[in-house]
This record gives sequence, structure tokens and C-alpha cells, in this order.
Amino acid sequence: MNLGIIFLTVISLAFADELSDCKCLEGYRPQLDEDGHAMCYGIHVKAFAPCNLIKKPRCQCGPEVTGILNDASGVWCVKYNRGSQVKRWRCENREEWETFFSQHPNIQRTNGRN
Repeated sequence: MNLGIIFLTVISLAFADELSDCKCLEGYRPQLDEDGHAMCYGIHVKAFAPCNLIKKPRCQCGPEVTGILNDASGVWCVKYNRGSQVKRWRCENREEWETFFSQHPNIQRTNGRN
């Protein structure tokens, strides 16, 4: 009987430890899935994501922008005219992006640098 209680205590501590190691983005909370793995589940949306995702800064652009493009070369402020790209430039919050990359050196920069 005591062995069963010890076993259940060890298992519950292991799950609790996995949940405490799970950091979620805003709007998500850590929860165990049906297999006992920690995941981030949406609070107001029916979505889930892995734990410990890194949130990149939001690209900020001036009033001239008509869109924000995220492609293989990076994140860009873009101006379109009649469906054609007229102008493309780097996000204007460069300091925030530089800070982000210095805090996360394992994330590779692309040609757009952000």
C-alpha cells in the first residue's frame, strides 16, 4: 500500500515539475495534454502551442505603410499600390529587434536582419 502511495506521489511531482517548466505566451496557460505532456492552451481561443515559445517583437512602421511582409528574407514594412509592391524597408523599431537578437543569439537573422 505504501509503495502505491509513493509511486503516485513521484508521478504527480514529475507532472507538476513539467508544468512549472512550461512558460506560455500571453493569452495561453500551461496544461497537461491527454498524454501527460505540458502544452500551452489558449484561454479565449481554441488553440494550443508548445511551451517556451519565444515571442518576436512586432514590426512597427510609419504612416506610409500599407502592409507588413514576413518572408524568408525577414520582416519588412511595405507599401503597395494596386497590388504591386512599391517600397520595402526595415521595421522602424530596430533597437527592439537588436535587443531581441542579443538576448536570443540562437535565432538566426535573415537578410532583412529582423
